[in-house]
Amino acid sequence: MKIRHFVSLLLLVCILSSCNVISVDNTEFSQLLQIQQVGNSTIAKDLLDEQMRQNYEWIEQGVYSLQTNINLKHLSQDKLKKLVEFYKADNPQVFWLASDYGYDYNVFTKDVSNIRFSYDYRDATTGQEITYTKHMVEEMNLMVETQARLILNGISSDMSEYQKVQYLHDYLAKSITYDESGSFAHNIYGALVEKRAVCDGYAFAFQYLLTQIGMESRIVYGISLENVPHAWNVVKIDGNYYHIDVTWDSPLDGASEIVYTNFNLTDQQIMENRIIHSPFIGEPSSEYDCFVPIPHCENTDYYYYRYYGLYIDQLNDDTIQYIVDLLSQTVERRDTSIQLKFASQQMVDEFMQMVDDGVHIAFRKFPYSTATMSTSIITNGDSGLMIFQVEYLDDLTD
Repeated sequence: MKIRHFVSLLLLVCILSSCNVISVDNTEFSQLLQIQQVGNSTIAKDLLDEQMRQNYEWIEQGVYSLQTNINLKHLSQDKLKKLVEFYKADNPQVFWLASDYGYDYNVFTKDVSNIRFSYDYRDATTGQEITYTKHMVEEMNLMVETQARLILNGISSDMSEYQKVQYLHDYLAKSITYDESGSFAHNIYGALVEKRAVCDGYAFAFQYLLTQIGMESRIVYGISLENVPHAWNVVKIDGNYYHIDVTWDSPLDGASEIVYTNFNLTDQQIMENRIIHSPFIGEPSSEYDCFVPIPHCENTDYYYYRYYGLYIDQLNDDTIQYIVDLLSQTVERRDTSIQLKFASQQMVDEFMQMVDDGVHIAFRKFPYSTATMSTSIITNGDSGLMIFQVEYLDDLTD
């Protein structure tokens, strides 16, 4: 009896172990999506060991043939989430891959034998679960690619890396409406085609477009200080890395233009109102090692407000005169707005009090509303941001 039990057990081990061998027949591959995989990043993949990269490639093959069961090999359960997150980080274009998945594992080795993906979404109007078909994915992908080409047509070869990144940041911040009710709010289809998305939709779209022009970018995961899950990007510009949060740079209530309070920030700046979960390169392991590690961001050269001379770090006669001159020049050029970043909200409040009290000679030139224009000033909580807006009431077209 003991011998028979041993033989039966051995056969069971062999049967279970055989599930670890990848096998995709020609019928499955005949359904491979007719989608060009051009310009995809391999930053995350390149950080994996050889066996993890092999599993990564099997996942890639399976996702592009809409396989619901993908066999894997020599993958421990604690590395499965990392494998999926690394694949998604390199491939923001796979909007048809649902976020939830299941898996089976070998009861003896504890290795994952296969992962079970789903390719569906919940219709925001009817609440119905809809499964993607090959035709649907290809049609929707064509719309994504078409929209991406239209956006990227605005980038020219003579633009600097900074200008390219700012152009994409501005386009997405202006065109996308933050809306969590959409069917595709969390992916690039929602961001680029429907133009309605939430933070990860913004971040994936930004990642996708940057990758298409050969620029290095990584998705960053964390939470706001209110403990709300959040995602943004780290982008490499002229050899240095910067945090960019497109979602939070959408126009403020009452303002017509986007802001740059979250454009090209350092680690210290981004952590003033967020907690970063993504691990930093070279730092000790943590519970968030499933996310792609990010480089430290310490350079301030391309911080928007300093770069354009719009950062105010003190209030004295010279800086007050400088501020008023900037506002006056805005009117003279007939620009519709200018935004200044003060070192603190207290400094903004102090400046506004000076304006109201008329305590400085420079305010005699201050461009108040007149018969031909209407001006307004918008501030944003405790961010230190001041937006000066102008509406021109005269018609100069006659």
